[in-house]
Amino acid sequence: MTDKRYNAGNNSHMRMSAKANGASGREIGSDQAKQLKALEAENARLKNELAILTVQNMILDEVAEENARESTGK
Repeated sequence: MTDKRYNAGNNSHMRMSAKANGASGREIGSDQAKQLKALEAENARLKNELAILTVQNMILDEVAEENARESTGK
C-alpha cells in the first residue's frame, strides 16, 4: 500500500539536484551513484514503514470507533 502523494516529483528533484551539482543529464560519479543507491534503498524502506504504520493506524481507528459505539450503546 503506497501513497502517490509522497512520491510526487522524486525524479524531477533528482534531475535538478544532479544538474545543480554540475552533472549533465545522467552522468554521475561512482561515489554519487553509491550514495544514490543508498538513498533509494532508504526511501524504499521508509515507504514500507509508512505503509505499515498507515494500516496500523487504520486498524486502531476502527477499533476505537467500535469501542465508542459499544460504550454508547448504539
